[in-house]
Amino acid sequence: MAVASSAIAALILHGGRTAHSTFNIPIKMEEWTTCRIQPGTDLADTLAQAAIIIWDEAPMARRQLFEAVDRTFRDVLQARPPLPDGEPDHRPPQEPFGGKIIIFGGDFRQVTPVLPGASQRQIENACFKFSPLWLNIDTLRLTENMRVAQAGQNQDFVDLLLSIGEGRMPTVTHNGSSDYIRIPDEFIWHPEPASSTNDDLRLKAFIRAIYPAIEEGFLDRDFMAERALLTCLNSHVDKLNALATSMLPGESRTYTSQDSIQDKESADAALYAPDYLNSLAPKGLPPHSLELKVGQPIMLIRNKNTSRGQCNGSRLIVQRLGRKLIFARVMTGVHAGEEVMISRFPLTSSEEDRASPVKFTRRQFPIKPAYAMTINKSQGQTLNHVGLYLPQPVFGHGQIYVALSRCTNPQNLKILIDNGNIPGKTGTYTRNVVYKRVLSNFTE
Repeated sequence: MAVASSAIAALILHGGRTAHSTFNIPIKMEEWTTCRIQPGTDLADTLAQAAIIIWDEAPMARRQLFEAVDRTFRDVLQARPPLPDGEPDHRPPQEPFGGKIIIFGGDFRQVTPVLPGASQRQIENACFKFSPLWLNIDTLRLTENMRVAQAGQNQDFVDLLLSIGEGRMPTVTHNGSSDYIRIPDEFIWHPEPASSTNDDLRLKAFIRAIYPAIEEGFLDRDFMAERALLTCLNSHVDKLNALATSMLPGESRTYTSQDSIQDKESADAALYAPDYLNSLAPKGLPPHSLELKVGQPIMLIRNKNTSRGQCNGSRLIVQRLGRKLIFARVMTGVHAGEEVMISRFPLTSSEEDRASPVKFTRRQFPIKPAYAMTINKSQGQTLNHVGLYLPQPVFGHGQIYVALSRCTNPQNLKILIDNGNIPGKTGTYTRNVVYKRVLSNFTE
């Protein structure tokens, strides 16, 4: 069986699915959560018959997921009858994961589990390495970079990626942080003319450097699939996507959402008018006003049909814009070129989202423009042309490493850093956040 922590990674695996869908892992995790698998069911029989399970992108999942799967597998695969009350249990302990062999794949240099508002120590403790299960893991190390094209000829770039990912690059202290690194000059992109102070013109030139044919309306799917702009925050992503959409020729079509409080009789329904809900931009929801053009890339933000490559994070290119339907083609993967029909459906904001003071439902197409995406969203993507825009430094472990390592060819990597100069230093600097505890293999 092949599973992955993210849908994008699952698409790479033959017959792959997300771990959540395969093992029926609940979205909300508690200390003693178990998966929704009952002994004797078809799923339990399938697990029992599996010779081996591969779980990709394990480091990006919280340890509670693995512990829930472990408890469930022990119950389902090594079920034991209960003992009479008061009788001591002298039976040998159950094996981890019910004795099932699992290969966990992943790179701890990449981004850690996402815990909104958590401290560094809380994020570290949420990693798989800090679970008691890690004591049962044998570590095998892969040493060859399979993503960088012609790795032998680009060994300097491969070594640079490792030194950034492992926090071995020389650092300087700036603005109260001691983790600033100098980015090699050959990757720094400078606007032309260099004296331009108009931010929109500068960003449009940067977009043009990654999408050189955008203003001619070049719509080739392979051309669009191999390039992307990466940045830290959703607000920066939205700005880049809006500018790129304006540069693409042709008429745009704007789709507006219907926002409402689920409980019409609640006090919140009277307190929060639809116009106010329209102004909110919670994480994981499409925008209220969605402007699109034929030929532009879009990204699904919900799983639609994972067996056909239509999952959260999949990129597509718009073919037709109807009144109630959007037609697009899958960009990458085994289903590249297949046409997808996308309709509106209701999406609910999270109660834990600090960007929204109230839980509400937004009926909208589950997509966003995808000229640009966040660094975290790009994990699992492989790109030939990468433009990294850093109007402010990164804030999370492994973000610089993930952004740079998406690129298969260092000659096609361009980085735009605002305020990258440090007084008394030459070159361009930015933060490289690395949690050394996450990288340390403390079981050795």
